[in-house]
Amino acid sequence: MIDLDLVLGSAKLPERTVPVCLDGDLLAALQEAQEAYAEAFSVAVDDAMLQQRVSASTEDMTAVIHAKVADLQAAANAAQAAVRAAQHPFRLRAVPQHMLTSLALAHPPREGVKSDQDSGVDTDGFELDLLRASLVDPMPTDEQWTGLLASLHPGEQRKLTTAADALSRRQANLVPFSFGASAPTPASGGKSKPRAASA
Repeated sequence: MIDLDLVLGSAKLPERTVPVCLDGDLLAALQEAQEAYAEAFSVAVDDAMLQQRVSASTEDMTAVIHAKVADLQAAANAAQAAVRAAQHPFRLRAVPQHMLTSLALAHPPREGVKSDQDSGVDTDGFELDLLRASLVDPMPTDEQWTGLLASLHPGEQRKLTTAADALSRRQANLVPFSFGASAPTPASGGKSKPRAASA
């Protein structure tokens, strides 16, 4: 017989930690540095291809390109390091199914809004309520929640709402999988494909 108390004692909903930067100036500086680097890199590549000589090797072109954008790349790396140093770990946890259902019912999809019709909820209200319900560290008061929303850069808010949605609404289904059953048989004439190495 299953000892339900023992099972419940080890039960745990999935969690995820999301690094969040609340310094808008640092985020703006990072975006500006990344855009400047990307634009300069694109120009450098175009120039190198136009000026390439028959004797020039790919290695020579690469060295020339990187030499032209080295300062901008260093600036972008420095801006990224500054953002990472200012990040705070926000810990989220998936909400129970009954709470997720209640949140969805409280935010019915708006007529004529495609994103709502696709997701089945009023995405604006649902995403923020799901995010707050998912936050376990920090756990903001009403006043702090208002202040947090006012301070969050749109990109940082999107990171959080996406993580909350992934935890509660897009969890993987555990389906039995047999590698042998999926492999092609000689009679099928199929060829197996190499699997890409994971990062």
